[in-house]
Amino acid sequence: MDKKTFKSIKHKILSNLDTLRIAVKDCEDMGMLDIESSLYNQADDLYNQASVSMDMGELEIIYIKAKDIEVNLDLWLSSIGKSTTALSWPQEFS
Repeated sequence: MDKKTFKSIKHKILSNLDTLRIAVKDCEDMGMLDIESSLYNQADDLYNQASVSMDMGELEIIYIKAKDIEVNLDLWLSSIGKSTTALSWPQEFS
């Protein structure tokens, strides 16, 4: 894989993780309990890991964990009648 493709994938993951961090904060504002900022901290930790990642295998692990956070947010939002727009993830991991 060339460096340009790797950078593009990394940028997409970082962008989605940033969106997840914002979404968690927005959900907290709507009354979601994020005990000890657990989801936010997970997304933040993954963002920090992805920002220094130089390996496609690391990015794939980060992607899997980030998808779990996305699913948890979607479940919570759907439980209060809200809908979300699914994030667009790199096709390489689908």
